[in-house]
Amino acid sequence: MSLVRERTHIFICTNRKAQGKCCALYDSEKIFEYFKAELNRKYDLLDKTKRIKVVKTSCLGQCAFGPNIFIVPDNIWYRFSTLSDIDELIDTHLIQGKLVERLINTGIHHDNTIQPA
Repeated sequence: MSLVRERTHIFICTNRKAQGKCCALYDSEKIFEYFKAELNRKYDLLDKTKRIKVVKTSCLGQCAFGPNIFIVPDNIWYRFSTLSDIDELIDTHLIQGKLVERLINTGIHHDNTIQPA
């Protein structure tokens, strides 16, 4: 039996630029706090063999497609606009282990090479 548990990192861009489009313009700080709070609230529904860490990041280099969430090791980029998008992402991707097709950032995943987690 392995004692190593898989770690999932959820990177949420909170970058703010002096000019131009950036994820912070879309309340990504609020999304970051909400995401952490909802994960804690839904802790009993999560797979305990996976450790999930939500990380606030500076620019992920995808401003044109933001606001952005990047999930590793799944290597999936999601785009969000509402708190209900975050609820759906947690319930579907993190709890059920399925992709949230409507939130996949097609500006980045344009070649349809995404593989489910």
